[in-house]
Parts: sequence; C-alpha cells; structure tokens
Amino acid sequence: MEEFRLGAQVFIEPGQDKKRVAKWFKILAQNGMTTSRIRLFEDHIREGTQWDFEIYDYAFDQAAINNIRLLVTFFPSDDSVGGFKFPRDESHLAEIADYIKNVVEHFKDHPALDCWVLQNEPGVEERKREGLALSKYNSWLAKQDTRGSGWEFMSWELFFRDYTTWYLNWIAEQVRLVDTENLTHVNNHQLFTNLSQYDFYNWKPFLSTLGVSIHASWHLRDFKRDQYALAISAHCDLIRQASLPNPFWVTELQGGNNIFSGFEPMSVNKSDLALWVWTGIISGAERIIFWTLNPRGKGHETGEWNMVTYQDEPTERLLITKEIANVISDNKLLFKNTKPLQPIVTLLYSTKSMITLEKVMSNGFDDNYKGRKQGAHILSVLAYYEVLLELGIPCQIEDIDNFDWSACPEEHTVILANVVALSNTNIKAIYTFVEKGNKVIMTGMSGFFDENMQNVYQQSSPFKDLTGADLRGFDFVGNSSEINFGNLTLPVHMLIGELKNYSGQVISQVNEKVTGVKNNYGKGAVIWIPSLIGLGSWQNDNSALAEFLSDELRSNIIKLPLWFDRHMPRTIIKTLESEDSYISMIINNNEDAIEIPIRQQSSKNHEILFGKAAFKNNEIIIGPGDTIIIKWS
Repeated sequence: MEEFRLGAQVFIEPGQDKKRVAKWFKILAQNGMTTSRIRLFEDHIREGTQWDFEIYDYAFDQAAINNIRLLVTFFPSDDSVGGFKFPRDESHLAEIADYIKNVVEHFKDHPALDCWVLQNEPGVEERKREGLALSKYNSWLAKQDTRGSGWEFMSWELFFRDYTTWYLNWIAEQVRLVDTENLTHVNNHQLFTNLSQYDFYNWKPFLSTLGVSIHASWHLRDFKRDQYALAISAHCDLIRQASLPNPFWVTELQGGNNIFSGFEPMSVNKSDLALWVWTGIISGAERIIFWTLNPRGKGHETGEWNMVTYQDEPTERLLITKEIANVISDNKLLFKNTKPLQPIVTLLYSTKSMITLEKVMSNGFDDNYKGRKQGAHILSVLAYYEVLLELGIPCQIEDIDNFDWSACPEEHTVILANVVALSNTNIKAIYTFVEKGNKVIMTGMSGFFDENMQNVYQQSSPFKDLTGADLRGFDFVGNSSEINFGNLTLPVHMLIGELKNYSGQVISQVNEKVTGVKNNYGKGAVIWIPSLIGLGSWQNDNSALAEFLSDELRSNIIKLPLWFDRHMPRTIIKTLESEDSYISMIINNNEDAIEIPIRQQSSKNHEILFGKAAFKNNEIIIGPGDTIIIKWS
C-alpha cells in the first residue's frame, strides 16, 4: 500500500458563502483528511458560449492552501442526481467533448488537482435500445459471427458491456488530448447488480485507478445491518483484484444520515464509520472518500449525508475518522509497507453467468426465491465469502475470464459457486488446474450452460472425466431443504441435483440418490455438489457449510500466520502483512461480547492500535459491535 489518504466530498454550488467554502477545506485538514472530491457541474460554469469557473477556482485554491488533493468528477449538463451515463447522439457527444476540453485546459496545471473522475458511477438499471447506443449496436453486430450458437440471446447485453467500455475510453481520450499527466479514475456502483456491465480488464489501459461507491442505504439491500462489514469487504476485495496491478479506492462511502434519498432511511453512528473505514483500509484501499462533508443546499439529497452539522461543526462521525487518520499517521511506515495476506481460496464470479440468469428467466425475477433472482450467482459467491471470513481464511474474489489459473500457489482452492455458465476455455482451465495438484469445489448449477446459453448436458458430459460423475437432473425443493454430507446436514435452497456416479467417491446422498462426489484427478481433487448449498446457508444457519470448508481447507489453514480456531458467526478477521509484522482487523458484529480463539503459526507480541479488547491466553475478548486493530510483531 502506498500512502493512504482519507477524505470527503465537498459539494460546491452557486450562492455559497466563500467563507464557508474556505472553512470546509480547513475542516478537512484539521481532521486528518488529505484528499477531497468535487463534482464539476457544466451548468454552474457555462452560459451559452461563455465559461465562468469562478466558484470552482476558489474551491481549488482553498484545497491547495490546505494541502488537499482533489478528485474532479466530470458532470456535463444534466438535471439528474447521478448524471447521464451515455450520450444521446453524435451532437451530444460533441457537446461533452467541448465541456471536457474547456475544463481540463483550465485546471490541468492547478497544484490541487490530482485526478479526473471520468464519470460518476457508470452502470444503468435499464439498458435502453435507443439513440447512439442503437446505432453503435448495429455496427457492432455486423462484425459478430453468431451463426447457430444461441449467442444472439445475449447480444444486446454483451454489446452494452462493450459500449460502456467504449464510452469511458472515449472520455479518457478527450482528457489525454489536453492532459497526459494527471490520474484518471471511475467509481462503480450497485456493484453486485451492475457487475455484468463492467469489463474491468479492458478498462485498465485508460485508468490509473479503479474505485467503487459503497452506500449502505443505496447498495446493501441484500445484507442485514450486521453484515455491512462483510458487504464492504466484498466490494473492496472484488475491486482490488479487478484493479491490479493498479491501486483501488473507495471513491464514495456513506458519511452521514439520509432520510428521503436512498432505498433505506438510515442513521450512521461513529461505530459504523469505524467499522466501514477500517474494513476498507485492511482490504488494501489507498483512498477512502466520504459522501459528503457538507450537505447539498437544494434539490435531491438536500440536508442529508453530511459529516458536519448545519452549523459546520464536526459530528461524532467526523471525529472518529480523525482518530483513524491519526492512527495511520502515527504508524505511517507500518501501513505503507503492507499488503493483504496471500489468499488460500479464490471465489470466481462470472459476468456471463449473471447475464444468463437475467435472460433465462421467463417473467422477470422472482422475489420469492433467491435462486430465481438476478443475484442468484453473486449471492452464492457471497455466501461462501461470508463463511471464509468467519473462519479467518484469506480469500479473493476474481472474474473467471480474467483469472490466471497458472499463477496460483501450490494446493490452491477455487470455489465455483453456482457459476451457471462455463465456456470451453473455462472448463479446460479447470481440468489443468486440478491436474497440477489444486482443488476445485463446484456447487449449485455450475456449468449448466455454456457461454452461449446452451445446456451442455444434453450434448456432452464436460465434467465426467474430472469428477467421475455426470449430472442426471435437478429437483425443485422450495425455499429450504437439506442434504446429508457425512455427519453434516447442509441447508439447501430451491434445487437439489442428482448425479450419475461412475468412479467418484460418493460424499452425499438423499434417499439413495447421489448428490455429491469427490474425485481425484491428476495430482489434485474436485468436489461436486450440484445443489444450492451456498444460498441455503446464506438464508439459514451456515455452521455446517463452515465445518465442511474448514475440513477441506485444513492443510492450508494451519500454514496461515493466524486464524480463528473455530467458526465465529458474525465475526470477521482480515490481516495485512509486512516484512516482519502483521496488522489484523477483528470485528464483532454480535449483540454480546465474545471470546475469539486466535491461533498463530508462531507466537507474536501484540499491540492494540485502535479500539478496546482484553487478552486471555489464546483468546481475545471483544465487546458487542466493536472493531479492533492489532499489530502483531
């Protein structure tokens, strides 16, 4: 991790008192913040053909006076809250280019400028077939070969992914025509919904950093409040992997209360912010920026989300972030030389699977069954992610189509959680990965379709040699059922798959039907359980899934520098490592104090950098809802 920066959005609007603007940037500096973000509205600076940057000139100057580095978000003329995501037509595209040219020329050499945010929160709820998008689609489609593949079912969604990449790259090109020095960045949003629209790998050539917006009231509807740390951690881990080798930022993090805006009204307290910020830091974020220091003065979000009072006094939320900033400052070299622990498990997600689930549903998504919802695949991934964090096992979340199978350390484990669409390329990589001595755990409907939405089991048996078995079919079992797994009973949601076993070791049966096998292949092994045990555990008790994973990963767990000795529900440990020390974050999301059994590869001295805890033998006692940061050396 390079130098960590904490900051907050300063919202600039016409009519603001200059003394208040100056005070806001001073407040940032007084509270340990060294970066800020502003949204540069075209409607504030342009009248016809005339440009007047006065209100932003003053904001830039105040930022420079207070040593605040600015992220500047382009915001071409628009009357929506988050801004339009695509141009209407070629004429509109020319207007956007003119706006970017004028803004970049004016500010590119200002000492406060650090980064251009190309677009606020790319990703749309509805991929509309209209305007420039439709014109570009027709040109794009003419270059595709879809004969007899079934690929045409997903052509618009696949195009839209490329269209998003094209437009963001086009914006970056407009910047680079004028400014080749300052950073470029975008912040994604509604990550687990919009993920299939993002082609992060092909964004790398035109981005310096990748970011994400994480607002509990907007983005965490699939999570309970005691799972917010889990959700933020997952956002960070996914974006970190997508951004490598570039840094990643939490570009927007909810900093205040909301009443009318957002999907859920919410009060945010200092414990919330401590938990959220530390989760970002220990996940490797190099910047975290709150939305927002001062509230908007008019329109949507007026008087909400702020970290200062209406009298510009610090709230408890701002003061706790100052405390965190001081911890980082006091241990600057320690944090600068750290990185997340080497993962022993990779959870693979598939944008093709997300699109497939979106297209295969007959009548829209079904709220009665999570397995029939748009998030059925990504929620399955998150179910395993939650259990791994509650075991203290470092893991990563990666796009299957960009995952480097050959770069994994020895005896690595990959989990395919309801990855419904697997290409021939994916399947060949899985075979090679296992053959070389690694392990794959494949569950749910993984591999039911190929990349073109064709059901493969009617034509071939792609996993027969790998697993020693073949899929016979699925039974619909409603919201909740179960399968036996040795001495364990695993919760199942919606589907139980039956296997025809040839040579695998039977590890699960229901009424004499084979529901799980384990098979050795080459130097490695594969486990196949074609039932939705991830979603079943997500909705019910995940302790059985935790015991299953703990047993399967035991040989690698005991090689970790530190881990939980048993499954700790609603508890998270994440660790950064440096040359001779570790920094761990432990979060207790339970309603009572708990004793956490920590095991270490070798005994180390400990120092609490943040929070309060008591140590008793090999256990740490942490209060309800508390977050602690520990240095081990």
